[in-house]
Amino acid sequence: MSTRINRYKSVSPAHQPPADPARILLVGGGEDLRLRVHEALGDEDCEITVAGCPESVLKQVRETPWNVVLFDLTSSSSGGSSLVNLVLKSDPVGSVVVITQGSLGPEARQSKRPFYYHLNHPVSDEALSYTLFSAIERSRLLVENASLRSKVLFDDLTSAYNRRYLRRYLEEELERSRRYNHPFSLLFTDLDNLKAINDQSGHLYGSQILRQVAKFFLSELRKSDKVFRFGGDEFVLVLPETDRKHAVLVAERLAEALPQLELGTEEKKIGGVTSSFGSATYPDDGQTGEELLETADKRMYEAKRAGKRHRPSST
Repeated sequence: MSTRINRYKSVSPAHQPPADPARILLVGGGEDLRLRVHEALGDEDCEITVAGCPESVLKQVRETPWNVVLFDLTSSSSGGSSLVNLVLKSDPVGSVVVITQGSLGPEARQSKRPFYYHLNHPVSDEALSYTLFSAIERSRLLVENASLRSKVLFDDLTSAYNRRYLRRYLEEELERSRRYNHPFSLLFTDLDNLKAINDQSGHLYGSQILRQVAKFFLSELRKSDKVFRFGGDEFVLVLPETDRKHAVLVAERLAEALPQLELGTEEKKIGGVTSSFGSATYPDDGQTGEELLETADKRMYEAKRAGKRHRPSST
């Protein structure tokens, strides 16, 4: 069951509630709890949904972004504390509010996701209202922070990190490698035939190729590796704990696999997209991020001029 509240007071634009309604899922408590939440939120623009049964809660949480999931554990239809902990582990959840008869269980107290609010039954109207507004605000801040973080770290076109973050990350990796006296490598690569693709099929088609190539790199590397879009059709792949020999092996594997892929759109597929690679390894090839990038970039162009698309340059 779902209800929508949208009763604005006459206030200045600066104090208008956000355009997007807050989404609240109620687990346990039924219609009585829905009416209390309705009254507690007053003029807040929101959608309130009562979960049909405990078995459906996880599915609803995974499929819909909720600002708040409110559990009434005093109700026999809530699914209990084990369901609360499963929901706490689900990334789509913004904030979790739990109403209990007494203290929280040990599992909830020890949760590594401490973004829930605990209310003791019976809950006053004032406490319920304050907690719900706090939970909604917190979830909205999480969304805003995630959006800002995405803009700071990620390239707009591809799923790769951006060039701005590359500089910072290299400094962090250099510091870690110096401290533990471990090597790390980076690969500089660009696509050999993107200009021809753009000329023949247009830049939107070429942008699709870039997205797919970035996704390919991400799928082929370890979780600890990082893929950055340096600019245009150039990418930098950072490989922690990797010496020169193994970095070249990674580059060779990627260079061999890429032309075998069918890229493009459903209407128009192409194969044979190739790339040139150059590698650089700390500390042998540079002591700073700039030195490593310059070395890898130079070796990439040496490989391109020599036609070594499938045999990346490392010397």
